[in-house]
Amino acid sequence: MKLHNSITFATYHLTNMKLNKSNLIALFILIVAASLYRVWDGRPMGFAPQIAMAIFAGSISKDKRFAFLFPVISMLISDILYQVLYTQGLSSIKGFYGGQWVNYLLIASVTFIGFFINKNKISQIVAGSFAQLCVKPSRHGTINTRF
Repeated sequence: MKLHNSITFATYHLTNMKLNKSNLIALFILIVAASLYRVWDGRPMGFAPQIAMAIFAGSISKDKRFAFLFPVISMLISDILYQVLYTQGLSSIKGFYGGQWVNYLLIASVTFIGFFINKNKISQIVAGSFAQLCVKPSRHGTINTRF
């Protein structure tokens, strides 16, 4: 029951926050940190903070257009970073490649799943979390499924 109260408290404050200067700086830092983590060499493969960002933004955002914006911008920044590293010979992973649009579509679908999560119901949070596991972007523009 304590976890439920903590989640309710956090989501209430996030959905009702005003976009002032300090909140915008925090959002910017979140996007940059997620982008940098994605290009971090040696990170655990299969985890991208953009997926968590997408499902969370879909579930709490009042303006659904902005829910899509945060994870997509973070992915774009990390793809640009990957491309710079690739052209400098520092990475074997290209930032831009054929079929990449599929990854952006999949991140948008995870955000869409977040729209159906009621922030006050643990069962819906768990169900939404498992639903996003069915669709996962890959580095090659194909759909990875876990089942």
